[in-house]
Amino acid sequence: MTLPHVTDPDARLVLVGEWGTTGAEHQRAAADAALGAWEAVPAPEGLLSYGCLLGEDDRTLLHYVQWSGEDAARAFVSTDRPRWVAAVDDAVGGVEHRRVVPYRRYRSVVPDVPPHAAGCVVTVTFETESLDRATAWIDALVAADAAAPPGMLSAHFHVAVDGSRILNYAEWVDAAAHQDSVDRRPERARSSASAGQAVKVVDETPGVRFLGFARYRPYRTRRWSE
Repeated sequence: MTLPHVTDPDARLVLVGEWGTTGAEHQRAAADAALGAWEAVPAPEGLLSYGCLLGEDDRTLLHYVQWSGEDAARAFVSTDRPRWVAAVDDAVGGVEHRRVVPYRRYRSVVPDVPPHAAGCVVTVTFETESLDRATAWIDALVAADAAAPPGMLSAHFHVAVDGSRILNYAEWVDAAAHQDSVDRRPERARSSASAGQAVKVVDETPGVRFLGFARYRPYRTRRWSE
């Protein structure tokens, strides 16, 4: 399986983390080491899937890890996670282990478009003041009912457990389609009332601040439950 099954109803918690690498070869080696390191620890109770994606910059890895709940993830972090990380570091040195954020998927939008394999995943992050502000922002954006840009296959909105962040995990046909959407954003905002309202929600909502986006190539996902 290449990409995570983001809408898995059993996934009540998602840990999203990023690693830094030195280049394309190191990036791929680190991804393989991370996937292989699961053989070094007992199968964690409550772990549903581990997805690994390769950053378009050839210097980052994205980890999208689905759990049955917070207790299961907390138990793994306090017991077997150090062994898993050590197995990666033994196989591939020089990996920069960055922040991990626990999220819950809140809402998903799947446009009515012909089926197509996702060739690119875009993560868009926002800083928020509270859980209530985050969910209200997502609701307002979805209610704007703007047409999906060409090439977008899905948008999955996640909210950090502490309410401090929003993550939009969006699947696209390819990176070029997403870049075209970025380039045409002002034009789309002028072309329809709904698109303009969606842009207004993103740009003008108090207490929600855009942090940036990153593009990733699908790599591999390991599942422990079907």
